[in-house]
Amino acid sequence: MSPGSTNIYKQQCGTETTQMPIIYEQSIYLKQTLFNLISQILSDVRCLVFALISRAVFLHNVCKESVLISFVHYKASGLVP
Repeated sequence: MSPGSTNIYKQQCGTETTQMPIIYEQSIYLKQTLFNLISQILSDVRCLVFALISRAVFLHNVCKESVLISFVHYKASGLVP
């Protein structure tokens, strides 16, 4: 807490300083921290979703190619009419 905020509180309220300025500043700090935490979680979730989609597309393409190669192999060997 800055010394200036205590003086302003004394001037406005006309009483001794209480815990009010400290609680208010901690509240602002906690809100900023919570906002940063939520932003980081959303960023991480976005990256995770992108990675999962990329992996799914890769596996889909690999499986599709594998089935095609197997079909061509069986067709060439005469096992498939």
